[in-house]
Amino acid sequence: MISIIILVFNKKYALATGISLISSNTIVQIIKHTLSPNPRPIEYFVTEMIPPMKGVTLLHWNSFPSGHSSVSMAIGISLWAIFYNYKWSISFVIIPLIVGLSRVYLAQHFVVDVFGGFAITIICAYYSWVMVYSRYSK
Repeated sequence: MISIIILVFNKKYALATGISLISSNTIVQIIKHTLSPNPRPIEYFVTEMIPPMKGVTLLHWNSFPSGHSSVSMAIGISLWAIFYNYKWSISFVIIPLIVGLSRVYLAQHFVVDVFGGFAITIICAYYSWVMVYSRYSK
């Protein structure tokens, strides 16, 4: 959906964003579901856990890496790259950090899960944007 919206600005932006989102999300899901089941915080802190917030369902497995953090960072990097010349464009990278913090706060992920999702996405986004711009810069 975000790639379609970005398509209004520029086809290269939409293509790079789409490749970044698809590649990072695919890698995250493959790692999450093929590695040994990584426990989430509730499995480690069962006795010490503060009761979860109302309406929050705590998951128990497949913690690493964080998919929410990955997707939010992919969108944030793309929007930052598109609006790079504006002073407020840094907010597009700060918002994913807030999403990652919320995943830890809600006891859905450890900090390493969030940073793992960020790292995968940063690498995928970099190669996506470089690939698109080197191929279509003519």
